[in-house]
Amino acid sequence: MNDPMPMADVEHPDASDPRTSNALDVAALRYGLSAREREIAQLLLDGYATLNAAAILELSEHTVRTYVRRLYKKLNVSNRADLVCRVLTAPA
Repeated sequence: MNDPMPMADVEHPDASDPRTSNALDVAALRYGLSAREREIAQLLLDGYATLNAAAILELSEHTVRTYVRRLYKKLNVSNRADLVCRVLTAPA
């Protein structure tokens, strides 16, 4: 059985797509996201799994899951695909 990727080997990306970042800025203002919620949303938009986002942010996986639930509630979505769609289409 393969061992999971060690947490120390996961690094935060240096740059995201500027269009995604701009859309997230708009969504953060529109839906009142905290700085941490925005940070986690960016990682989700970048395709990171909960475990990897937790490692990058040096948080527990449980804490990241809590933030993801809060994001779902604030954006009125029920899954990551809808979260991405909502962020990318948030009206200014």
